Amino acid sequence: RLLVSPNTLRPGLERNIRAEIERHKSEGNGRIIVKCNQLVDQDMIKLLYEASQAGVKVDCLIRGIC
Repeated sequence: RLLVSPNTLRPGLERNIRAEIERHKSEGNGRIIVKCNQLVDQDMIKLLYEASQAGVKVDCLIRGIC
């Protein structure tokens, strides 16, 4: 699915991250790869931390500030 900012990007990313957390809980092989220019959104950072704490492997490829 195409996620277009600002309409569907945030809710879509949140939905996908939460789905990956649930997938990891049921199957044990969750992984998230984030590639972006910067990561400064506090709510998104907290959600990625939540996924990491749940055991999902989270890789962040950030070009600028974080």
